Amino acid sequence: MCQYQANDVKQTLEDIILIIRYSSQKDEYHYIKQKWTIGKRLAQEEVVLKNKGGLNEEFLSKLAAGLTFIHPTCFKISKLKQDLLFYKSHPNLFGSALHLDANLLKWKQYKILLSIKEDVIRNELEKQIASNHWSNKELVKEIKTIKEIIG
Repeated sequence: MCQYQANDVKQTLEDIILIIRYSSQKDEYHYIKQKWTIGKRLAQEEVVLKNKGGLNEEFLSKLAAGLTFIHPTCFKISKLKQDLLFYKSHPNLFGSALHLDANLLKWKQYKILLSIKEDVIRNELEKQIASNHWSNKELVKEIKTIKEIIG
């Protein structure tokens, strides 16, 4: 098992805590941006730690443990993995000064879409959500239909 240096976890912890403190607004836009920014920071750490085993369970467990003082249930390993996956599936969501808030979906919709591994299908569903104003229930139904067709 790979042993991480204390500084590997400490620096990532400090960065995520700063992200949380600077995004203290509680509206949907800022919450999504916070999740994306945490995912981006984890993706950067994944590259740095490639020789040490990457962002494996050991590293994420130490990171989650260090974040529990902020909120005991918000920083579980699964949530950190979700943030990383969200960033990787939408690397340019906030990467441009031209980003329009109107293009954002709801966080719950992004979470549902993360179950779709194929980028093309996920991107098409995002367009459909935006143009047809689908509810979460309608999105889940559409995904179920797609999975039945694809098999």
